[in-house]
Amino acid sequence: MKKVMIKNAVLRKDMLLDMKKPKVAIIMLIFNALLSLVAFPFLASTSFMAEWYDYGVFGLSYRTLITMFMVLVWLEAVAICFLTPALTAGCVSIEKERQTMDVLLTTRMSTWQIIKGKYFSSIMLVIMLIISGLPIMSLVYIFGGINLWQMFLMTLVLIATTMYLASFGVFFSALVKNTIVSVILTYIFLGVMLSMTMTIAFGGASIMILINEYLEEVHQIHLNLHGDYFFFILWWNPLVTIFDSTAQIFGYGFDSSSVFNGMQDFGGDLFQSMSDKNLILRGWSFISVAVQLATSYLLLRWSARLIKPVKKKPKKFVSNFRGVQRTGAQVAEKTEEKQQEEMQQEQPAEQEEMQQEMQSEMNATED
Repeated sequence: MKKVMIKNAVLRKDMLLDMKKPKVAIIMLIFNALLSLVAFPFLASTSFMAEWYDYGVFGLSYRTLITMFMVLVWLEAVAICFLTPALTAGCVSIEKERQTMDVLLTTRMSTWQIIKGKYFSSIMLVIMLIISGLPIMSLVYIFGGINLWQMFLMTLVLIATTMYLASFGVFFSALVKNTIVSVILTYIFLGVMLSMTMTIAFGGASIMILINEYLEEVHQIHLNLHGDYFFFILWWNPLVTIFDSTAQIFGYGFDSSSVFNGMQDFGGDLFQSMSDKNLILRGWSFISVAVQLATSYLLLRWSARLIKPVKKKPKKFVSNFRGVQRTGAQVAEKTEEKQQEEMQQEQPAEQEEMQQEMQSEMNATED
C-alpha cells in the first residue's frame, strides 16, 4: 500500500513529532476511561432490567441507552470546550517565543499554508479523542434506538465544534507573542461569546415584548414587533448547535409523548413569526454549522495576514533624497545671492578707484 503523503510540511512535521509522544496515548486512555465510568451505570441498569424483564417486573426501554449516548455526547462537548483552546492557543505564539517563526517565513510556504498546518495539527488530538470514544458510544446498539447515520451526524457536529473553537485559539496565537496570554485571551473570549450570545438573544426578545406591551397599553398602538432576529445570533453558539442536533435526532424526554425536538419546538413561542414547520428552525443545526465553519475560515485567513511580513516603504531614503535635492537647491540659491552681493560690493570699489585715478590725473595737470 502506498503511504499517504501530507503535502503541508508544517502539518507533517507536527504530526510526526507530536503524535508519537507518550502523552497522547495517556490522554486518550484517561478520556476513554472517563467515558466508560459514565456509561457503566446506564449499562448496569439496562442489564438489570433485562434480567427481570422475563418475569414482568421491569419493562425495557431504548430511551435508557439513548440517554447514555446523549450524556456521553455532552461530556465530549465539555471536553472539547476545555481542551481545544489549550491545544490551539499556542500553536503560532510558541514559534515566536522560540524565534523560529522567521525561519518558517523564509521558506517557500505561504502564511496561509503555515496557518493551515498549525491549525490542523493542533486539532488532530481532539479529533482522535472523538473518534476513539465511538466504540464506547456504540454500546447503545445493544437495545437499538439509534442507527449508524445518526451517530455519524453527531460525530460531524462534534468535529465541526472543535474546528470552530480552534480557529479562535489560532487567531489569538497569531495576534500575540506570548503563549500564556494567548491561552487566557482565548478562554476569556469564548466564555464571553457563549454568555453574550445567550444574553443578547433572550434579552433582545424580552425588550421587544416589553415595547409591544407598553405601546399597546399606553398608546393603543399595535406594532407587533418581533424579536426573532435576536435569536439568530445563537448560530454562533456551538452549545446551542449541539443541543439542537441531539434534540432533533433523539429528542429530550423519558417517553414518546413528551419529547422535546430542539429549536423547531420554539416555533410560535420564542419565534413568534415562525411555526414549528419553518425550514430555518428545522435546519437550525445545519445552518449553524455552516455559519461557524465560515467564521472559522475568516478567522484563519485573518490569522494568516497577521503573521505576514509587512513590506515597509523606504521612507527614510526617499526623505533623505528629497532632503538632498532641497539642500542642493538651497545651496544654489545661496551661491547666486552671494555672487550678487559680491558684484554689488565690487561695483562701488571700482567706482572709488576710478574716482581716485581721475583726481590724481587732475592734480597732475594742475601742477
